[in-house]
Amino acid sequence: MHTDMKKFPLPDRQKTGRKISFYIKSNKISVETLRVMLNLGSVQSIYHWLEGRALPSVDNLYALSIIFNVTIDHILCGNYDQASEDASRILFPRMQAYQKKLRKAARQ
Repeated sequence: MHTDMKKFPLPDRQKTGRKISFYIKSNKISVETLRVMLNLGSVQSIYHWLEGRALPSVDNLYALSIIFNVTIDHILCGNYDQASEDASRILFPRMQAYQKKLRKAARQ
C-alpha cells in the first residue's frame, strides 16, 4: 500500500464481531439457535464473525438486524473515526462542485 493513499471508511471485523457477541448475549441466544435462525449449515461462520475473522454477508446482516431488533449500522462497525478526515477532505470539494453544477442547471 502506498503511504500517500487516502484512508476511506471500511468495516472493522473485530469491532463488528464484538457487537454481534454483545447482541447474542443480550438477547440470550445461543450460537446454535442463531445458526438455525439464519439457516446456516454450521456455526463456523458465526464463530468467524465473533472472532473478527470474517464479516456477515449483507443477507445475514439484514437478518441479524431483525433478530436483534436493531439497525444494520448498530451491528456493522467501521473505522470511520480514522478515515473520516481523509474522506471529508476528498469528498467535500467533490460535493461542492456537484452542488454548484446542480444550481447552475436549475437556473437554466
